Amino acid sequence: MKKLFLIILISLFVFSGKYAFSAQPDMPILISVSVIPDAVPTTIEIKWIPSQDLSVEGYYIYKVISGISTRIDTVWGRNNNNYIFSYAVSDYVAEKYRIDAFDNMLTRSPMTAEHTTIQLDGINFEKCDTAVSINWSAYGGWNDIVKYRIYRRTDISTYQLIDSVSGTSLTYTDNSVTMFQNYFYYVEAISPQNNTATSNSINIFTQAFVAPAFLIAEYASVKNKIIEVKFSVDSTSLEVEKYVLKRRDYRSEGEYIFLEEFPFTGQKEIIYLDSRVRPNDYSYSYKLTSVTDCGVESAVSNEATTILLKVENDPIQQYTEKLSWTSYSHWDSGVIGYNIYYGKDTSIYLGFVDFTQLEYYHNISSILEYSQKKHIVIDKNFCYSVEAIQNDNDTSRIANISRSNVACASEEAVIYVPTAFNPISDYYENQEFRPIVSFIDIDSYELKILDKFGEIIFTSNEIYKGWDGKTKKGNYVAQEVYTYQIKYKDHSGRILAKTGTVAVIIK
Repeated sequence: MKKLFLIILISLFVFSGKYAFSAQPDMPILISVSVIPDAVPTTIEIKWIPSQDLSVEGYYIYKVISGISTRIDTVWGRNNNNYIFSYAVSDYVAEKYRIDAFDNMLTRSPMTAEHTTIQLDGINFEKCDTAVSINWSAYGGWNDIVKYRIYRRTDISTYQLIDSVSGTSLTYTDNSVTMFQNYFYYVEAISPQNNTATSNSINIFTQAFVAPAFLIAEYASVKNKIIEVKFSVDSTSLEVEKYVLKRRDYRSEGEYIFLEEFPFTGQKEIIYLDSRVRPNDYSYSYKLTSVTDCGVESAVSNEATTILLKVENDPIQQYTEKLSWTSYSHWDSGVIGYNIYYGKDTSIYLGFVDFTQLEYYHNISSILEYSQKKHIVIDKNFCYSVEAIQNDNDTSRIANISRSNVACASEEAVIYVPTAFNPISDYYENQEFRPIVSFIDIDSYELKILDKFGEIIFTSNEIYKGWDGKTKKGNYVAQEVYTYQIKYKDHSGRILAKTGTVAVIIK
């Protein structure tokens, strides 16, 4: 009887629902572990297929740390199929997670295999190619990965699928970006069962090359048929490999063409002398560009254009020259006005005109009269230049100037011949017979003096050397009338001659 009671007691203990020993419940199927893109703080979502065992009460969530599965939370309810949690982290790294199920006796199922998140950990903007490259770690936990999808957004747009790569690729280059834009990316792994797992997001700003703080064309000025161009440049620029000077002229059909290049040396200014020009016939424009080590032009200066001056005889008023020139309009501060110069070397200041005036009339009658009175020869060309003055309010520096070409006008030859002279006069001006010529080719000048017999007693090719009233032997001639012959070329090259008589008076 005692034996039968013991058997019944053991049976009740073994088969009672309240005290029964449970076998391991069926484990869930871990589907994916994702990082929620853009989530702050970092947010992880774990998804699974619930255990089919009706005795299951919930699930334990584990994070694998240094190879040890550490329980981080509990999810109650057999039918739950996901878990989301957040935590603060400065730099996200790939993490491993796994889960198991537990029943009403807290008996745990076998753990699932580890799943490893995708870490999008590399992003770079290639300025030379205008492209963004990204790289990531492989998703772990599936037998195979069909592909990775690439998503992108900007500050003002939502994520869009832009491309996909094979499941073995862990890099991607985006060639469809633009400069000065903030781009965000994440990737999504796709399993053969079409399950998905997303990475963390990462962003980059597509900063273009840092251009020099300034490139300033200070002036383009003509000097002795050579054009001098000056530019001020940023000596502290970090992304300039060289500067390229370009020129636009009458042959370039409106386009700027390469002229010269200058390696970046930390220089503060660039001065270039351009001798392959015709500044008396054409105006020339210049620009300077900064170039990066990728060959990209990062900045362009303002334009510097030479002033083209033209001079012609006024058809109405005799001995009046009309000057007209192109404006200099490429200084940001503008032009305050123009200085006018004249003379063979254009060193004589003539006057100043307001920036609105691009013409000037110069009457040279008084100069002609003065030259005849003082026995001064005027060359066949009467030359001018103009000088633009920058309207610069910065009193700490000298305003820039731009000088035009030298332009000349030619008047018809004017010859003043004395009718008499006294070689022994007390007045020096009367001691010599010297014609006063203006507007001729000085090198072509020839003077001959003939006596009454037609014999040449004096010759000179020097325009300032006159006849002193002496023979070739050095004796004064007799007091009588002599013939002079003058030959010369005018401004057009025509050979002209003038013949007359001059009286020698000795007293």
